[in-house]
Amino acid sequence: MIYLASPYSHKNLNIQERRYEATCAATARLIKKGDCVFSPIVHCHVLAVKFKLKTDAETWKWYNTMIINRCNALWVLALPGYTKSFGVNYEINYAQERGLHVKVIMPTEEELQLVKE
Repeated sequence: MIYLASPYSHKNLNIQERRYEATCAATARLIKKGDCVFSPIVHCHVLAVKFKLKTDAETWKWYNTMIINRCNALWVLALPGYTKSFGVNYEINYAQERGLHVKVIMPTEEELQLVKE
């Protein structure tokens, strides 16, 4: 099982929504390819919006940690902002501390178009 980390939280909710859309597209692409992928953004964004849950990385740290503990690898979707993302950096460090394979994957051009401002 692969944990797909990607940047999400942003003060501009439009950017946050576009990051969600791009991550959905990337998750679907990877699943079509045959990868068993879990994305906390894809899984939890709708819950957060519909039920007014917080969307910051600190709030979800415990949840994401529990999922990472059940995965064999962590892949990072290299959307704009991923190197500065508190959540992504935490997830990378946590996975590396546990000896998980971590790799950065590039988004497709279509996925990048979804996050353009």
